[in-house]
Amino acid sequence: ASCRETVGAPALGTRGAAAGDAILTHLLSLTPDAATLKMISVVASWGSDPRPGTKVLSGLARARRWGLALAMLMEMGEQRLEVNVFHFGAAISACEKCGQWQAALELLQDMALCRVCGNTITCSSAISACEKAGQWLPALALLEDMADSRVDRDTIVYSAVVSAAEKAGQWIVALCLLEEMEAVRLARDVIIFSASVSACGKAGQWQAALRILDDMTSVTVAKNIVTFNAAITACAV
Repeated sequence: ASCRETVGAPALGTRGAAAGDAILTHLLSLTPDAATLKMISVVASWGSDPRPGTKVLSGLARARRWGLALAMLMEMGEQRLEVNVFHFGAAISACEKCGQWQAALELLQDMALCRVCGNTITCSSAISACEKAGQWLPALALLEDMADSRVDRDTIVYSAVVSAAEKAGQWIVALCLLEEMEAVRLARDVIIFSASVSACGKAGQWQAALRILDDMTSVTVAKNIVTFNAAITACAV
């Protein structure tokens, strides 16, 4: 595959955008097998221009057609079209929307092999896919990889990892992430605090849950009904 990092978003003219919409509509009207076969001629019609791929892949992600998105990405590689971070990002987004966390992680590995630099968006989508599946270990590993690769980590990324830890009752992981966010001066919101309280509750750690409530007060983050319900559950265990 022809792969490289792209700095700016690829521009696509009005005519190209309209063509991309028409291609997307046609592909979505076909059966999966027919769409996969049609894709060969569609990608071939782009010549050496990879920009229509961004439009179509983004549409497939919105339509939650992750299998078709992966097939298109593979076909672009087979026909030696440039595959950049926007193409990979759209395919990972499709996987995330469908909870296909393993496929999302494989795409990140493919990016590395193609020497395409990941960004906050691609990593966040992959972490979100892991979170939806309750896969806290891969989510945590990705968060650490982002730090090693110097990819910016924001509150949304941390929130997804904490949520994954919460689903698995990994209260210590959740607390460590809260402390890490404070250390790197990232804003912590009611969602991430509530998920941490819930993680403590699932593990029967009511004292830790109450300490988090105190922390919320000290940093002036308003509690909501989700927070209080999680704390009540923790104390009832």
